[in-house]
Amino acid sequence: LDESNAVFEELTEDIEELNTDLKVQVTGLASNVTNLSESNQALSDSIAQMNGQVDELTEVVGNLENEVANFNVQVGTLRSEVSDFKTLNDELMLTSQFLNDINTEIGESADEIAKVMSDTLIANQQVLMKNTEHIYLQRVDNWECKYNDAFRNTHFMRDENKIPIGSKWYAKVSDYTKERVLDDLCLKSDDFDLFLGELIFNVSEVPVKIVSSDYKRGMDVYLQRAFMHYFGGDGLTSQDWYDAEFDCELLPEELKFDRTRIS
Repeated sequence: LDESNAVFEELTEDIEELNTDLKVQVTGLASNVTNLSESNQALSDSIAQMNGQVDELTEVVGNLENEVANFNVQVGTLRSEVSDFKTLNDELMLTSQFLNDINTEIGESADEIAKVMSDTLIANQQVLMKNTEHIYLQRVDNWECKYNDAFRNTHFMRDENKIPIGSKWYAKVSDYTKERVLDDLCLKSDDFDLFLGELIFNVSEVPVKIVSSDYKRGMDVYLQRAFMHYFGGDGLTSQDWYDAEFDCELLPEELKFDRTRIS
């Protein structure tokens, strides 16, 4: 019996030791559960904050698009006025020439009127030129923000410095920038693709393996060069714009920007 009691006591001690170990493990597990809950809550808060920032950014982009639309309306009105002034000025110059030929006082007055009309036309040209330039700057400044928002859920934006866009998505990216940026500036998407290939890979082909950061960098360079051609004195003159009624679509093909004009 004494031997049985000793065995029982030994078993009791083992059980108590096991219970103690289990309590320690349970406490550890409870702590881990608490930590996981706190981490999940912090992640939820971060996601909510990011969603809020995305909503704010979308609102800003919408406001900028409305501003550009208003400028387009103003430019259309000014283009019409410039066209009317141009017609009147041409007619008045013909009348002035006729009156000068007959050497009358009316001719002298007509010259003065023609000068006033010419000065008015030049002033309107300058206003229209500035508005056109401002619209182009809006396109150049805001395109990247819209691009990031449009493609933020794609695979290549997870690491835009390492993950290639790929042939499938490159076509979609190209269509997007063509519609939202290049078309409005009378720039050709095919020409930009070849410019990118030459800039990044030194080959004249569509760079479907390009990463997003290089794509955006190439677009910035291309747009800056186009802007200098159109407004920086490197290409078009104010007379060129006047003849095209300040609409790049009406420019002769040889005056429109392409990559061959980049020195």
